[in-house]
Amino acid sequence: MGAATGAILKIRTPSGIAALRVAGVYYDYTSDRGLIMIDRALFDRWWHDPGVNSAAVYLKPGADAPAAAARVRARWGAQGLLVHIPMARSATAS
Repeated sequence: MGAATGAILKIRTPSGIAALRVAGVYYDYTSDRGLIMIDRALFDRWWHDPGVNSAAVYLKPGADAPAAAARVRARWGAQGLLVHIPMARSATAS
């Protein structure tokens, strides 16, 4: 997207064009298409969609990721939630 902190992004929504200020930029290598994170209340105001389409869970070092994923699946799996556990990244990777 090439947006910098403070820039205004104009995004087409079901309620019209939303002009949203970029609060910050960080690098997330899970997608090569880019990602926008938005406050839930702001999302509801523009999109009127009560569904959640993604969530991220960050575990402490040494935590049991498969066990955490099982707990998430047990709680929300019946609603069609897909749980993906990315491969661990080495602390020494460059």
